[in-house]
Amino acid sequence: MKRRLLLIIILFIFMLFVSTGCWDRIEIEEILIIVGLAIDCSENDNSIIITQHYVIPEGVEGGEKVTSTQKTPYANTSVEGTSVVEIFEKFKNIKSRRPNYEHLKVIIISDKVVQSYNLYKLLNAILRHPEIPRNTNILISEGEARLFFEIAPNLEDIPAFNIMMLSSNTKYKPGMPPTQKLGDISEKMAGSKSFTIQRIAMRNGIQSPRDIIVTETTAGKGDIFEVRGAAVIKGDTYMLAGWLDEKETYGLNWISGKVESGIVKIEDKDTGQTIVYEIHNVNTKIRPKVLGNNISFTVESKIEGTIAEDWVMTSNAFEDGFIEKVELAAEKEVKGIMEKTINKIQKELKADVAGFGKQLHIKYPAVWEEVKDNWEEIFSKATVDINVKPYVRDFGRKSSYK
Repeated sequence: MKRRLLLIIILFIFMLFVSTGCWDRIEIEEILIIVGLAIDCSENDNSIIITQHYVIPEGVEGGEKVTSTQKTPYANTSVEGTSVVEIFEKFKNIKSRRPNYEHLKVIIISDKVVQSYNLYKLLNAILRHPEIPRNTNILISEGEARLFFEIAPNLEDIPAFNIMMLSSNTKYKPGMPPTQKLGDISEKMAGSKSFTIQRIAMRNGIQSPRDIIVTETTAGKGDIFEVRGAAVIKGDTYMLAGWLDEKETYGLNWISGKVESGIVKIEDKDTGQTIVYEIHNVNTKIRPKVLGNNISFTVESKIEGTIAEDWVMTSNAFEDGFIEKVELAAEKEVKGIMEKTINKIQKELKADVAGFGKQLHIKYPAVWEEVKDNWEEIFSKATVDINVKPYVRDFGRKSSYK
């Protein structure tokens, strides 16, 4: 009798496991897949507005473009509040599906927000959220952040995917700083380090999608914004210190060794014609030097490239004299860009975003311990010498002219 009762209990438990299946499974129709977040200030600056950019699965047709009879594959919902957690809770009350953040790709924060709010505090709840990936791309926008999720891209179905692809693979995009992930920013803020974040902005004077003059057959769509230049975030305030334009970002990337390419436009001093020197490899070293209380640096940069374009029709690109002239002109131009960048980050922004302090720490650890708490003020007064040596390694497809 006891054996039969035990057998029945075991069978009952087994049937419970078999019959329940995946008891905690959530169907895709029951969740809202959030792929982008935009953070803006309210009109009175007393609160923030978070826009959730989410996918509508019914509108995504295996990569094919949406037609007039299909649903748009994405939508946006904006909610205002005084804290991130409060806003996230409000979303749950206004949407029939539960928001899911496991596929979040992009967070765009407006310049007004990072001028008004401590970024460390603002991102605290996002960093703590169990679903939000730490490899989410972060960008700072000039103007309202949510506008970039309202623009239908030409090549992608979802604006957030388009922005993510534009902001990635920066190795060959010298006008952009390296991609900053949510986890990267968390580490830098924890170490009180100044850093750069990619800038996203409307181009050609366009202020919003409503200003678009449609000239394409895909009416209402268009890549009318650009990811170029950098926002500089100060390590002591975690707020926006200022911007680096495209050329200054070129210079920063060359100084810090974060990029291997670039285009340098040169004007031939004899004819006034254009020569384009295309950079393929950059090898830069920052060398600190300490004499007493004086800290200085030398930036040594060796650059290899090609003559990609040459409008000097009377010259022969294979002559040594012509090559030397191009190398000297490239040296002057690249050095000028680097000096402009150094002046900007040292004197105006007082933010060491190029890694000078890191090199000082490596070579003079004892000195670093003495200056680290006031490093960026000390950095702003340090002497920085720049030595640039460009080489022309080949001539592209250029033929000689007689």
